[in-house]
Amino acid sequence: MDNMESVLIIPDTHGQTFWRKAVSNSKAEKIIFLGDFVDPYETIAWYEVFRRLSDIIQFKREQRERVTLLWGNHDLAYLHLSPRGSRYDFKAADSYLSLLMETRDCFQMADEVTIGDKRFLFSHAGVNRKWILANEKVFGGLEVNAVLLNDLDNHNFIEALSNVSSRRGGVCEAGSMIWADCHEFENPDSDIPGYIQIFGHTRQSNSGIWHNSRQTAYCLDCGKAFRLDTSGIFEAK
Repeated sequence: MDNMESVLIIPDTHGQTFWRKAVSNSKAEKIIFLGDFVDPYETIAWYEVFRRLSDIIQFKREQRERVTLLWGNHDLAYLHLSPRGSRYDFKAADSYLSLLMETRDCFQMADEVTIGDKRFLFSHAGVNRKWILANEKVFGGLEVNAVLLNDLDNHNFIEALSNVSSRRGGVCEAGSMIWADCHEFENPDSDIPGYIQIFGHTRQSNSGIWHNSRQTAYCLDCGKAFRLDTSGIFEAK
């Protein structure tokens, strides 16, 4: 992707509407939603969550080149029916499935941008190099980038996406790009060379940004929007 000056990042919404004020105030060239649009933490009627997701999809359709919607584990649980995470809503399942199937072309697995001299890779939970190596039959030693991740749409990739580490109650060494815990990126062997990664998924109780010591991985799941530019990552007002 061509070099950009700024990106607006919308972490996991889970039925919340904080994104609306952020996008209305933003002049960013790119707006990236990090996935997990459904299964709210607080009590919100499923049909209201459905309507709010529909609004996000409509926003994408109106500004298709500017807006990116990434798949989250909660969203894909309804599309593929497995694995089902916490707060899975059986009452809403059929409606969510129909909507996501109908608008599947509006979503993707990853995106990347260049700002200044830095390359940023966006996904829902982060792409861990140990997960890539554990699924060599899927990735085949190919260079990992957003194009590759978006082109992988087969049964083996669905299996790989189901990988969950012990940090999330699973048995795999590393979680997938929709299941990894942010703390799985603390060690250097998790890095994807050449990229700074930005993702959500791991809820931050302090309502702030988590990053590893190398500043190669940032988790923004705290119910706020963020602006990324050459100066760094800042809360969007």
